[in-house]
Amino acid sequence: MRFPPPALATTLHALYGDPDVRVVAPALCNQNDARILALAPNVAPPPPIVGALGALVNTLPDLLTSVAIESPALHAAIASWIGTDAGVAILGEWVKVAPIGQEASHAATLVNAVRCTLCEPWAAVALIVPSDASATLLRETWNIARVVRRWRQTTCDHPTAWAVELTPAERDRMMNTRSNVPAAAAFCLPWLPEKCARCLRRCITRHPHPPWRHTRSAHPTCATRRSQYADAPGGCNGHGCGMDGGRAAPTRQSQKCHPCR
Repeated sequence: MRFPPPALATTLHALYGDPDVRVVAPALCNQNDARILALAPNVAPPPPIVGALGALVNTLPDLLTSVAIESPALHAAIASWIGTDAGVAILGEWVKVAPIGQEASHAATLVNAVRCTLCEPWAAVALIVPSDASATLLRETWNIARVVRRWRQTTCDHPTAWAVELTPAERDRMMNTRSNVPAAAAFCLPWLPEKCARCLRRCITRHPHPPWRHTRSAHPTCATRRSQYADAPGGCNGHGCGMDGGRAAPTRQSQKCHPCR
């Protein structure tokens, strides 16, 4: 007698209304089967936890309803996937819609998952409230840019308030790493500390052909932030960026912003 593969069998369980995430786990580990769970109506009783997990596995976080996002059952289910292979995809999408600081209580588990390469560093840090302990996981420029964009939502009225939660030494380390790639800095320009925004403004105005100049229209706050520093003298602490477009063509080295100190 031939039996169906575990993923197919558990997909059928979910389609017939089984809400137990542990039972349908094999289906969530298979992207094709998880897509069925994400798109099938009434996969399980509301809130549709299994369907929400299937959507996250398939990078479809927009399918999650507000009821599902706020559901304690979904939060508990996602926490159970931290440190697993399928959890890498789930956490990478969950961070896009999760309530700020939702996974702060699982900080130690997330940090351990990063060290075991079972969670992207930026996703883990973005799910934890801003702090030196979480920020130390960030070593790559684009990871820092993604986290800054996420952290700014902690206080919508004060988009740079996240920087106050870090010690000056850790904040400077992050900003100095970020400044090595101006395009990454422009990605999070409206939410950078004032001195760093001024440094980036100098890079943008002096570079003859800046590849990140299109960010002028990327977000209304970008234009507001840039106009605020349009007449700012010099760069950070008087450092220039060496990008005098009217004189000599910039070298590869001069195309980097000076670190914001």
